[in-house]
Amino acid sequence: MGISMHTTAAPLFGFGVVLLLAGQLPGQEQAVKVEKDQLVRMRDGAVLRADVYRPVQEGTYPILLMRTPYGKQGQHLEAYARAGYIAVCQDARGRYSSDGTYESFLRPKTHDAEDGYDSVEWAARLPGSSGKVGTFGASYNSFLQWKLAALRPPSLVAMSAQTIPARYTDLEGPGTIRPGRRLMWWATTMSPDVRRRANRPGAHTPPAAREAWDAGDYSQFHGWNKRSPQSTPSSYSS
Repeated sequence: MGISMHTTAAPLFGFGVVLLLAGQLPGQEQAVKVEKDQLVRMRDGAVLRADVYRPVQEGTYPILLMRTPYGKQGQHLEAYARAGYIAVCQDARGRYSSDGTYESFLRPKTHDAEDGYDSVEWAARLPGSSGKVGTFGASYNSFLQWKLAALRPPSLVAMSAQTIPARYTDLEGPGTIRPGRRLMWWATTMSPDVRRRANRPGAHTPPAAREAWDAGDYSQFHGWNKRSPQSTPSSYSS
């Protein structure tokens, strides 16, 4: 992965370390203000958007950063701000409020690493930041952390990457594959926003897609099987 845990500049894994960076002790709560849709410009000019949760009280605070393809509108990070952090939740490239084109994690090369690096360094420069950034999140949010870690952003001092390994080939058990699980995840979690952005018919939100899936209505997911003019393989490619 390119990170050594034997140097003081290396990221330290686990929020036990991150907690030591906070300006507040457990139980000390602060009022919170939320700055919606803050623009984060990537090195190639793409603009990603993030919500910033910060304590109302002026001061210097460490940063917690979550990058997600699942929609920042579903995250509520007020508790982290009350605990003495500036918490940032960003929509990944091509997802929900962020510009650009979504790139599948199965591609050999994506912008995920560079976007992560640029986002960490942007967060470190936020007003009131201590310059120290920790990343966190589970599942795909963890995968995005692993991608940026190899670039060693100088402001990254801690990571909490949970529930997913750094290599996709380690995701399943030895000799196993669960295509049904992967299809359901894609159809009900990832594809609704892809469909919405492309103005395609069908469910445009994960709850609506999950409802259709659970009801056995797979036509919007595998519509090319009907061979209708409106439902062809090319019209559903991503």
